[in-house]
Amino acid sequence: MSDLQDTIIPSDPAVLQKIGMGIREVLASKVRAKAETDLQTEIFQNLSEETGVPNNMLRKLASAEAEIGGIDKLQKVVDDVVALKVSVDSAMRRVLTPITTQQKVDDDE
Repeated sequence: MSDLQDTIIPSDPAVLQKIGMGIREVLASKVRAKAETDLQTEIFQNLSEETGVPNNMLRKLASAEAEIGGIDKLQKVVDDVVALKVSVDSAMRRVLTPITTQQKVDDDE
């Protein structure tokens, strides 16, 4: 609380009004956010009961879709990862083949 003791509260009515309006706006936003959270909880619960898919799995799917930007983008990420793995595997085979061949020659001698 020591920070509050050192804080100077403005006395200008216009500034106080601005602070009050800002705080009311933040409080209203918090109420809306809480309502959205409650709505999501209800949707996941109902969907889980109706489909048999666990609530936490539905939440993970929704979060993944929101973070990535949709199922189409998720599929593109998966495709890119698969293509990268194929490229890396191919490159590793080209790099390791001479080593394996050389080891065979060394072993035969």
